[in-house]
Amino acid sequence: MRESGHAIQVALVVEHTSAYIVHGMINGMRKRKPNLKTLILLSIVSLFALAACTAQSTLLLPDSINTSVPATVTLGPTNTPTPTVPATPVISPTPLPSPTPTPRVHQVKTGETLGGIAFHYGVSLDALLKLNPEVNPNAMSSGISVLIPYETLPPANQTPLPTAITLPLEGLHCVPSTEQGVWCFTWAFNNSTEDLEDLIINFNLAGLDGEPVYSLQTAALLNIARSGEKIPAMVYFAPEMPQPFQTSAQFVSAIPVDSTDRYAAINLEDISSTINSLGDTAEVSGKYSASQPVKLIWLAAVALDIDGKIIGMRRWEIQTSEAHLNGEFKFPVYAAGITPIEQVLVLGEAQP
Repeated sequence: MRESGHAIQVALVVEHTSAYIVHGMINGMRKRKPNLKTLILLSIVSLFALAACTAQSTLLLPDSINTSVPATVTLGPTNTPTPTVPATPVISPTPLPSPTPTPRVHQVKTGETLGGIAFHYGVSLDALLKLNPEVNPNAMSSGISVLIPYETLPPANQTPLPTAITLPLEGLHCVPSTEQGVWCFTWAFNNSTEDLEDLIINFNLAGLDGEPVYSLQTAALLNIARSGEKIPAMVYFAPEMPQPFQTSAQFVSAIPVDSTDRYAAINLEDISSTINSLGDTAEVSGKYSASQPVKLIWLAAVALDIDGKIIGMRRWEIQTSEAHLNGEFKFPVYAAGITPIEQVLVLGEAQP
C-alpha cells in the first residue's frame, strides 16, 4: 500500500515539473523566435509528461480495497444417486401335473394266460394283476377285457419279465383240416432246472416254394412246465392254406417261477380212454387228487396216432367255488384229421 502512494506522488511531481517547463518555454518563445533545439526540447518534455499521465491512469487498486470479490465455487463431478429399481421377482413356473396314461385294453383270446399277455405287452405280471384285481388268472374266459398298464420295467422284488431261455420243441406235426385249414401240434420240453410258466410257441406255415409265410403265436395248453417235464401246444391256421405246405416252430419265451406257492401237486389215477369205431373221438375219464385244497384243475388230453404223432388235443377245466382235495373227470377229445386215434395221454395242474 505504501508503494502505491509513493508512485502517485512521483507522478504528480513529474506532471507539475513538466507543466512548469512547458509553460516557461512557451513564454520564452513569445519573447524571441524559437529555434530548432527549443522545439525538440519542448517535444521531449511533452512526451515525458504524457507518459507520466498515462502511467498514472493505468494504476490499479488492490483487489482488497472497496472491491468485493465473490468466492469462486469450484464445480466438481456430482455423484447423482442411482435410483433403486425394485427387483423383479423371478417366478419359477409351477410344473404342470403329468397326465396319467390311459391303460390299454386287451381282449383275452382262447388259450391266453395273464403271464403270456404280460410278456406280449412288456409289463410285469404283478402290475397286470394289480390293475385287474377282479380277473382270476387261473380261470380266465375268452372275450374278457384285461387292462394293460403303461410300464417299462418291473418294480423291484416283483415278477421279472421273461428272460432269454431256449427250450427244445419235440414232435411238431401238422394236419390239414377238411376246410383247407391246418392244425399244428408240438411238445415243449422244459430241460432247464427251473419251473417255467406261460410258455409261448411260434408256428410258421408256407407253401413248398416258401411263399407266402404265415406265422401264429400261442400259449402252451397248460400254465406250468415243471423242470424235466413237457407240455403240449397247438395252433390252427384258418383257411385257405396252401396245399401242400411246409411248417416249422420255435420256442419264444417263458417265465421262471417258484411254483411251490402257486401250484399244488396233482396225481391222476384210473385214467381210461374209450375210442369210437371211426377213431376220430376218444372219451377220457379218471380221478385226480391234490396235495392241498384247490379250486381250479386244468387237464390236457393229447391224442396220438399209431406212430405217436399228435393228431389232436383238448384242455378241460374244472373250477369249484370251494377248495377240495380230489375229484373225477370225463370229457372227449377229437382227432384233427382222418388218421384214427390210437391212445390218449392226460396231463394236469392244480391251483389253490
